[in-house]
Amino acid sequence: MKVKLLFLYLALVFLSAEVFANPIDGFDGFKWGTTKNEIIESRGDESIIWGDFEVWQAKDGETVSGFPIKLIGYEFKDGCDENNVTRSSPCFLGGGAYLLETTSTDDITTLTGLLRGKYGKDRITHEVEKKRNPGDGFLYANINSTRHIWQQADKSAIELFYKSYDRDFVENLNEVKKGVFRVGVKYYSSDYMKQTESTKTRKKSF
Repeated sequence: MKVKLLFLYLALVFLSAEVFANPIDGFDGFKWGTTKNEIIESRGDESIIWGDFEVWQAKDGETVSGFPIKLIGYEFKDGCDENNVTRSSPCFLGGGAYLLETTSTDDITTLTGLLRGKYGKDRITHEVEKKRNPGDGFLYANINSTRHIWQQADKSAIELFYKSYDRDFVENLNEVKKGVFRVGVKYYSSDYMKQTESTKTRKKSF
């Protein structure tokens, strides 16, 4: 009887591993490797550059798992020439992000549960940044950044991130309240994650 239970337990473990090992093969309906030109044709050319992302305003009614989207960002693989995108040298999609409308802690809990239910156990990181007045260096508030990361067997990953201020403050005569001010979900291709890990571990020498 104990042997049968052991085999049943092992079968469930392997089944769970298979369920949560599904690779993340794209973002926003586009497969990894989709060219920038194809995305522009679908989204239109009114994008802005925000860090490493090329960002579009979400269309009216766009949601992800029922959560309204504010901005959608696409990240293209290293080597993409932003000034000369051609058919022979296109920019390929390697990552993406949804910036959500919500800043609710209840919604963050719901999102975490949804992602854990689909992708399994997550890795959590916390960082603290300082928000200061650029003129005199006065500390407005600490920014607490939290990331929940689900990495799959092929190294592709999905990340829930959110940022919050630890106090109320006034900036440029505008009152800013304590609490969450940004929530989003990022997607990474396996190539992107492998390249990131390679960059971190690469040894430097003279």
